Amino acid sequence: MKLVVTHAVRLLRKDLARLGDVHRAQFIAAVAPAQREVAEDLVETGKRDGAGGGHGLVYVRFHDEADPSQSFEGFLLDDASYPSKTASPGGGAFFLADTAVSAGVEMSQGGVSATDPKKHELSEAIDHLVTGLRVATSGLAMRSNPPFALAKAPPARPSPKVLPGALALETVSARRYTESEIRAAEPLRRYQFLHALRPKFATKTMDGMDGTFALGMLYGHVDPGPENTTYGHRAGLIHVRLAERDDPSKVFDGWFWDTRNDRPDAFWPSRSATIGEGRVFLGDTVTFTGVELKKGRVAVVKSQALPISAPLARGLESLGLTFEVELGSPAKSNTTGYFGSEHHTRQLEEQSGYLASQVAWKAREAADKAAK
Repeated sequence: MKLVVTHAVRLLRKDLARLGDVHRAQFIAAVAPAQREVAEDLVETGKRDGAGGGHGLVYVRFHDEADPSQSFEGFLLDDASYPSKTASPGGGAFFLADTAVSAGVEMSQGGVSATDPKKHELSEAIDHLVTGLRVATSGLAMRSNPPFALAKAPPARPSPKVLPGALALETVSARRYTESEIRAAEPLRRYQFLHALRPKFATKTMDGMDGTFALGMLYGHVDPGPENTTYGHRAGLIHVRLAERDDPSKVFDGWFWDTRNDRPDAFWPSRSATIGEGRVFLGDTVTFTGVELKKGRVAVVKSQALPISAPLARGLESLGLTFEVELGSPAKSNTTGYFGSEHHTRQLEEQSGYLASQVAWKAREAADKAAK
């Protein structure tokens, strides 16, 4: 499914008074269900002195390119603030257009998910849509009533010049980190880790990053290694440094999850790892190259691409996604890791139950279609 944005606008607290009944109901349901005053207090005033505080608020309307009659609307709390014309939404909800009926998709902590299992395709399409969403902040759109009636989405940024070919890459280093090791890593490495695997909640500088819930939450998802008594949905964490073979001064840092949680080589103390989710930065920075991995596939985020992005992505694909990795703390005799532990087994059982329910749902859906 491909979605087309028709309206996108950044609203301020003063604009809420002009919402009609339907859009007011959508806004409250998306931001603070059944709590109008709380919802309104969460929205920024737009004053640069910080008076009133609050979050950015974005309204968006879009439809299915293949079937324009399928239209949707959404209200999203935004990490970016007025007058930014690029949204960085962190939470909200979506509705059938011109109604307060949920579209079966919502957003929380920067991730889009389907509340209705049948809306998985729509959820994935919306997730792609909100990345780098361009919004109107002034002009006729803000003077009309309601304040987004004419808020056509600004045109996307022009795509950068794409260099041909593929970079010839070589692995400078590859290391597996356990939870305790990444907690103790130097600030720059932890800062890259945050930007790679929780970019929507990453701080703009290293100052204060340790005080964010996002970094603390990320630690709780890392393979604990030999300290395997902590329960949680854990994954192998891999840092890879790459260099261009013809110009070793050009280096890149990548941080990735190994998402194969049912295999021992995905966890400490395995010296082999296959990367599945994460991002690549210019070396020793958090400058995103536009190259990321999603579900084990290399992709380029077009809205954040650099001229070098496509060649880098092709080079990474050619290099392959499996690496021999170093261990910060090699296993001692009779030491066991997280894989196969009581906590890991419980995690697999929970995920297995979820997958079984998804398979059963798809089977019922197929049967219903066949019956029609």
